[in-house]
Amino acid sequence: MKTAEQDLRRAYEIDKTAEVTRLLSALLERSGRIDDARQLALDWLAHSPGDIQTRRELAVMLQRNGRAEQAAEQYEALLTQKPGDFAALNNLAWIRHEAKDERALDLARRAYQAAPGNAFVIDTYGWILFKTEHVTPEPQRLLKEALLINPANPDIRFHLATVLAAAGDKQQARSLLRALLSRHPNYQDAAEARDLLGRLGG
Repeated sequence: MKTAEQDLRRAYEIDKTAEVTRLLSALLERSGRIDDARQLALDWLAHSPGDIQTRRELAVMLQRNGRAEQAAEQYEALLTQKPGDFAALNNLAWIRHEAKDERALDLARRAYQAAPGNAFVIDTYGWILFKTEHVTPEPQRLLKEALLINPANPDIRFHLATVLAAAGDKQQARSLLRALLSRHPNYQDAAEARDLLGRLGG
C-alpha cells in the first residue's frame, strides 16, 4: 500500500489530473484516511469545480463512510451543475430522509421522474412516500415494481413487506419476510425483519 501511495503521489506531483486524484483518494480511503481522501478531492475540485465525476465519487465515498452532511454538500453542488442527475437526487433524498428532513420526498420524487425504471430509485421513492405520508396504495405499487426489476435486493423486499403489513396483507408480508431471512440471514436489518415477522404471527 505504501509503495502504491508513493507512486501515485509522485504521479500527482508531476501531473495533477482528475484520474490520478481519484485513484489516490480511493487508496487513502481504503487505508482509513478519510479526511486525507476528502481533502485531496476538495483541493482538486477547487481547481476544477466542473469535474462532476470526481465530485460524485467524493460524495459517495463520504456517504459510505458515515459523513452524511459532507456528502450532502457535494450532492447539492453536483445538482447545481446537473439538476436532473438521478443518482445524486436519490442519494441526497436518502440522506435527508435519515435526517428526518422534509425535503427528502421532493428529492426522491425528482429522482423517480428522472429514472422511473431504476429499482433503487423506485425503492427510495416508494419507501420515503410511505414513511412521510403514511399511505399504502402508491408505495405498494412502487415497491412491487422495484422488486420485479430487482428481486434479489433485500432492502426492497423488506420495505415492501413493511408496507404490506401496514396495509393488512399479513400473508404476503410474512412470505416476503421468510424469503428474505432465508436468503439473507446476515441482512443489516435482519433483527427488524424478524421482529416484524414475529408480530405478524411468524
